[in-house]
Amino acid sequence: MVDDPKRRDYVRWAKDGRSFVITDEEKFERNLAGVLPGLSFMMNMGNFHRELANYGFKKPDAHKLEFEHEGFVRGADDEELARVRRKENYGRYRKDASAAGKPPAIVRA
Repeated sequence: MVDDPKRRDYVRWAKDGRSFVITDEEKFERNLAGVLPGLSFMMNMGNFHRELANYGFKKPDAHKLEFEHEGFVRGADDEELARVRRKENYGRYRKDASAAGKPPAIVRA
């Protein structure tokens, strides 16, 4: 997605290659279906942000649409990309689990 030259007008790597930047939020959202086929639940930026957080992506600057993950860098090999995995416990289940000291009711892999 980030390496695709056809998408450079709305998403690109940051200069250092350690994060990616969404430069045109409207255009990116309109094209999410082409970027993530079969994931219709993510067809808006709010859901996309949430899903990135579930995979451990962070925003280095709260005022920019920039996202980073230690395993998702320009030129990453398969070993590095393997570190980009969905968190086992997230969302309200994390709160419920920690409060009760029990495992969450639903765990997504």
